[in-house]
Amino acid sequence: ERVGGDLKLGRFSRIASNLEMDQLFIFSFLKEQVRRDKLDQIPGKKASHYNSLYHFFVSYYQSTKGGTMTEIATRHERVTDLYLQFYLPFNDKIIDGKRSWPKSHAIVQPIDIAAKRILKDTLNLTPEEIKLEMYQELMSWLDRVERSEATGRVIANGKRREQLVWQFVETFFSEVFVSYAEGQRSILNSRLNRFKGGCEAVFSQRYSKKGGSFTEQSEVAATSEAVTVATGIGDDNSEQQ
Repeated sequence: ERVGGDLKLGRFSRIASNLEMDQLFIFSFLKEQVRRDKLDQIPGKKASHYNSLYHFFVSYYQSTKGGTMTEIATRHERVTDLYLQFYLPFNDKIIDGKRSWPKSHAIVQPIDIAAKRILKDTLNLTPEEIKLEMYQELMSWLDRVERSEATGRVIANGKRREQLVWQFVETFFSEVFVSYAEGQRSILNSRLNRFKGGCEAVFSQRYSKKGGSFTEQSEVAATSEAVTVATGIGDDNSEQQ
């Protein structure tokens, strides 16, 4: 069933229906491995491997969708790179020049907050009203992070923070809720863990270093990469418009 601890591709014949329905299922398998092996984090190399598998299955199952296929394949990456411009799940404590690896819930906290606000909408709010509530909830949470009342660090301030959070809200609502979850709260709820698994894998690719820790310099480099990727996406969208 496994080669070197990884799932053999032959196994996918028995789970093809899941992968055909939602290629993000691949990250559920990754999280299963992490739990089975009792790891504290998704190793960067393994995250990269599974992200490559994800892209392969998207290209296989979504081959008729043209440009939309690329949007599907990079959705979790773009959402992650957006929130990594205003929030990092690390605390400020540094020991011997290294930080400890953050918990999974801290890594994907912006995803949880945004999704929870959509899932808890029972007042028949308009899309714009829902997005405004998402924005306000995220900004309040970032204020708590800044006061060290919640895990993580805020890395954007003032107008830039407001712009980045709003961009994240717009992207999450349109690409995750409306597109990926088909605008259905029940679907968003059932698929949320898969999406978060993909986002956590992207984070691990950006920040994971040998030994499960990283230096402050490597953190700066990884954050710069996330900013570069997200900025490039914005530039591409501007050109298309």
